[in-house]
Amino acid sequence: MVKPLSCLFLIFPLLGLTPALAGTPDEQPPREPAPWLARGICIDRQVRTNPPEPGMRVGREDIRQIKSMGFGFVKLLVNPAVVKAGSTLHPASTAYFDQLIDWAAAEGLPVVVCIHPEDDFKRRVLANAGEFEAFLGFMSALAHHLSGRWTPGQVALQLMTEPYGTSPNPAYWYHWDRLQQRLWKAVRTGMPGHTLILSGDLIGSIEGLDNIHPVDDENVLYSFTFYEPHLFTWQGGTWRAGVIPVLKDLPYPSSRATLAELPRLLATMPESVRASARSEIEQYASESWDRDKLAARIDKAVDWRRRNGGRVKLWCAEFGCYQAAARPADRLRYLRDMRAVLEERGIGWAYWSYNETFTIMTSGSKPFWPPTAQTPDREALKVLLPGRAPGQ
Repeated sequence: MVKPLSCLFLIFPLLGLTPALAGTPDEQPPREPAPWLARGICIDRQVRTNPPEPGMRVGREDIRQIKSMGFGFVKLLVNPAVVKAGSTLHPASTAYFDQLIDWAAAEGLPVVVCIHPEDDFKRRVLANAGEFEAFLGFMSALAHHLSGRWTPGQVALQLMTEPYGTSPNPAYWYHWDRLQQRLWKAVRTGMPGHTLILSGDLIGSIEGLDNIHPVDDENVLYSFTFYEPHLFTWQGGTWRAGVIPVLKDLPYPSSRATLAELPRLLATMPESVRASARSEIEQYASESWDRDKLAARIDKAVDWRRRNGGRVKLWCAEFGCYQAAARPADRLRYLRDMRAVLEERGIGWAYWSYNETFTIMTSGSKPFWPPTAQTPDREALKVLLPGRAPGQ
């Protein structure tokens, strides 16, 4: 079996990464971020209770399945509301996540630990001085905990997914750039050799990068989340209101020719949303979403990198396409274009997601069920991991 880390040595030049051997938890920071952060996958399970609800629990066989599919790392969501106890860790809740990381380490599969708060947590903690101080203490404790158990070759830490709700005024104490710099300092003290992942604000968008300044640390990645164009990637998604939940078979790429499909696209929609659907589809068609359009959007992040000296490293923390309503061939075309655009620009990525709503499994698989009820989508894997067959 070819190990994912060995496979990734073939694409280091493409991604602008330098191979580095994993060291001990107390080593000095390497010059470059962990090389294994090139091609990975997220497990979309938000744990809200201890022990986790049955549907949110991840087992060792899930870790093994991800390894067998060929991804270079797994991104694990950690809800701070569950593992935080005041300004430190809750031992019983932390034990569940420790077990997952241990299983991954045993399989040789590195882990990105992603601090993944829910909306109420962000609103409460990021704009309240006392709450944020306690959060700083928690993050410092977590950093010491992670670095004491796993090496820089086994674990990286994403400080917060999709931050928002902070002040737009750079002079205010709770502007995201100020908060994140404090988080980085607290965590870097406890994780001197591990790769840390920072982000812009505005829900982790590309535009949010414009509101931050890079820290003085070469072992850092700057992340963004990308699901554009949302009308295509989220079509059929019941977590949204308006047109998206009732939209099906919207094509990709888009052009003026897409307008010929308007009657078909509108025919099955409720009358109440047809006017707005027509408007949104017309805009989608006029914007000509294709590989060049995706590249132009990602180049906004590349421009930010260039303006900051060209040495900072970018990372796509999430991208994907909802499976339920997109036509399979169009979905695969979108994923192929996105993967290629990112890698051509030296940007590693984490695909969203494993076997949840944005699944990497076939349409007949059961989301959130054990691997025995799932079948990896070989066509999607070929698009995301070209040159590597599942189980190779």
